[in-house]
Amino acid sequence: MIMMKRCLIPLTLLSGIVVSAFVVVSPTNRHLLHQEQPLSNTKLGASSFSVPASELEKDLSPEERTTIGVVRNCGRSVAYVTSVLPFSNRTRTTTSSRRRRQQSSENNNPNNNKNNLPPGQSLGSGSAFVVDRDGYLVTNYHVVERAYQMQQAVHMYETNRQSFVKNATTFLSKLPSFLDSSTTQKLINTTLGSSTGRSSPQFRVPDVYVRINSATQYQSCRIVKVEPELDIAVLKITNSSETFEPVEWGSSSNLLVGQGLVAIGNPFGLDNTVTSGVVSALGRDIGGVAGNTIKGCIQTDCAINPGNSGGPTFDLGGKVVGVNTAIVTTSGSNAGIGFALPSDKVEPRVTQFIKQDRIQQGQRPKTGFLGLKIVKQGSSKSDTSSSETNTATIIPNKQWVSAVQKGSPADDAGIQPLQISDDGKVQFGDCIVAIGGGKDLETYDDFMAELEYRVAGEVIAITLEDAEGERRVAYVKLGSKP
Repeated sequence: MIMMKRCLIPLTLLSGIVVSAFVVVSPTNRHLLHQEQPLSNTKLGASSFSVPASELEKDLSPEERTTIGVVRNCGRSVAYVTSVLPFSNRTRTTTSSRRRRQQSSENNNPNNNKNNLPPGQSLGSGSAFVVDRDGYLVTNYHVVERAYQMQQAVHMYETNRQSFVKNATTFLSKLPSFLDSSTTQKLINTTLGSSTGRSSPQFRVPDVYVRINSATQYQSCRIVKVEPELDIAVLKITNSSETFEPVEWGSSSNLLVGQGLVAIGNPFGLDNTVTSGVVSALGRDIGGVAGNTIKGCIQTDCAINPGNSGGPTFDLGGKVVGVNTAIVTTSGSNAGIGFALPSDKVEPRVTQFIKQDRIQQGQRPKTGFLGLKIVKQGSSKSDTSSSETNTATIIPNKQWVSAVQKGSPADDAGIQPLQISDDGKVQFGDCIVAIGGGKDLETYDDFMAELEYRVAGEVIAITLEDAEGERRVAYVKLGSKP
């Protein structure tokens, strides 16, 4: 039977093909994920010497040199990612003395790349890659799915518990009672504890760790955002002032069948494993972990195995054009048919997630809000920030304002929208010619590009033109999106 390796939970894909996980978590091979010794850390003897790269490459073909160049420039951005559910105190106290001595010996061994990974149960492992110098990474959702779901369950419990305590305290405080507020709080907590069978619920929360470029130390991550329908997750390294080397995104829509590709990942826990191949086909549809169909995927014959999930697929220019996510196999390992999520779908979502996270973390002001709609003509992109659009064709190369929200910055600036009379006649208002004194806007995408990085509170100069061709400049202070 043909099998497709992807997720921890089997899913039927297309003609009876079954999807399962790239994530390696079975007891027989779990040690491979955490105890492999990276070759880059192997100590050489005193007789070691260096050889210029040009000397080593002199007999290589141009294709081989290109592949090596991709690996040298991009391999440093590829990471191994794993999720760990820490052992409970009870589990630790019942661990045998020999096991404790073994763990102590491992933790004290500087050559053991597990030395800062806490003891616990593995919830899945895979690959990831750095997309931002501040330590943001991209991986597959199914790589961190179990950890994310457990984190969300604990968060939901704590939120509901706090809401119950708050509501109960408010309710009881309004009743005639001889109890003071502290006693009331204790009573509520005791009642909560009795209903859950414990006086003070303590949950084990899983953590996510990454090891970049075959490093010996794991770094803790938080899950920034996930999109199960696209099978992607964005991670952020925490408690680190280090600057990381990000990859460069390429365009999957420009790929051709037969074009060369390079995949880098961690199959079976083997750090920075490099395989090469070609684009076998384009526009493939595969089953997603959310039960949906992911359209437009890249099929490749690059050797992809369990553990490659979430790793990047590069073109020969060293740009990420895909995210490895699934394979079709009869044996559980590579059979020459792998699939990668197209970069043109992944990159915009990742950029948006990172932008939102920076706003939430206070690292960036909120995105500026203008409060108008414009007529969208012949554009392939949709607005996700400060304006809304209507699709129509009126006059090419003119960014006509179709609606202005009452009380918005655009309304305060006196920007006039077009109007349609009862008899169907269009009365034009203002069109946006330029923003910030730059060149004239020729397309809707030009308009969105000008607004993309504007922030709330920023004052921008908008050049407007009315139906008679008269131009004026309006100075608008952007607000925060309601």
